[in-house]
Amino acid sequence: MNILLVDDEDRSRQYLAQFLREHGHQVREAADGQAAWEIIKAAPPDLVLSDNKMPGMFGVELFRNVRELDLAVQPHLVLFTAYNDEKTILQALKAGAEDYLIKPLDIEDLLRVVNRFNLNQAESAAEISAGINGDLSAAPFSLPLCIASRSMQEIYHLARRLHMDPALPVLIEGETGTGKEVLARFIHQGDEGLRLPFVALNCAALSPTVFESELFGYEAGSFTGALTGGQKGKLDIAQDGTLLLDEISEIPVELQAKLLRLIETRSFFRVGGLVELFTNTRIICSTNRNLEQMMAGGLFRQDLYYRLSVAHIRIPPLRERREEILPLAQLFLQSSAAKRDKAFYKIERSAAKMLQEYDWPGNVRELKNLIERVVLLHNDSSLKLCHLDIAMPHTGPGGEPAQPAYSNASPSSAAFPFGLPSDKLPLNPLIDEIIVRSLEQHGGNKTETARYLDISRSILHYRLSKMK
Repeated sequence: MNILLVDDEDRSRQYLAQFLREHGHQVREAADGQAAWEIIKAAPPDLVLSDNKMPGMFGVELFRNVRELDLAVQPHLVLFTAYNDEKTILQALKAGAEDYLIKPLDIEDLLRVVNRFNLNQAESAAEISAGINGDLSAAPFSLPLCIASRSMQEIYHLARRLHMDPALPVLIEGETGTGKEVLARFIHQGDEGLRLPFVALNCAALSPTVFESELFGYEAGSFTGALTGGQKGKLDIAQDGTLLLDEISEIPVELQAKLLRLIETRSFFRVGGLVELFTNTRIICSTNRNLEQMMAGGLFRQDLYYRLSVAHIRIPPLRERREEILPLAQLFLQSSAAKRDKAFYKIERSAAKMLQEYDWPGNVRELKNLIERVVLLHNDSSLKLCHLDIAMPHTGPGGEPAQPAYSNASPSSAAFPFGLPSDKLPLNPLIDEIIVRSLEQHGGNKTETARYLDISRSILHYRLSKMK
């Protein structure tokens, strides 16, 4: 692999260069960002490993310049930094860094990162996708989501343009778990990561009367139980920023007219109020239902639909962009392993084939949950078929659930959708994970969660207190 090593500390740079050469890599050295810039323009390397704070040109600035070059193949970019703070790391990622390492460098971490970006990775990934050979030790991805497919590249290109026009309402359609809120946040933040308010309101979780007061706020005395001083709504909280109306299809038809007026006039009245208020909040709506069908059935206003359709984005389900399954799985695997201090860093060929062939009805969210479940239950260097066999849903003839081939579950345990690992089962983290997911499934309602788990509220409160 052709590597450019950039560091103004001579001894450190020379030591690292020699170490990488001993592991079979071709290494060129640069003592500062400007020298590295000249080398890259003349003969781009496969990988740039650069310190950040250097005289003349910081590593982040170098990466930003490299990403602006019109190259047939862009080099991979990895930053060294002595400052493990969110601001520096975020700047590096926005500048195009695909990874970063904290100084003083751990040699094993460095070698693992370099090996991840080996030139053979593209060929290996292609072979896995075809089910021929190889294992997945690395996969290209871009923040905030994997955008390896042409369809998602086009979507994020449009999202960048929409980010520049906050007055334009946006409609995002897509199945559950496709990443509608992630895309909405990207439209809000853009590449520069604006820190303006982003407020999400789940329309399906609110009754019509509550929805109106939640959105617009209300004046004092407007209804029984109202606060004496009235209350501001989500539009006030999102002022200067973005309001995401999730599951817009669930808004009753009678309230859709008020939403249309808000979008067109940028003005509203509080519940029980007489003063017209104005807002500059960006409005983004999302839904997992077909609004055209609802419109034909009289369940969604035509004028509101056509107003929202000016900036209409449909996120395709994961099964329609299978080239992103393995890169996403690799991304989730590394992230979850780092969070739980596990050793996972690659995906074996047989496991990759299973991931690639599954239809993912729950889309990206289902894939992420699966990988997190595997990492929770196991600790290994690579994700293997046996790990997935325990965690993934399986179907037999006629779509009926079938026992996993590698499961050691007894017939008495057939009520559970997974077998038990043979080595070790960390019970308490698993219980915590089940409780957290159950709470999410029931919108934070502890009574419903306790009923769902068939435990008392006191036991649920005890378990939650132990998590803090």
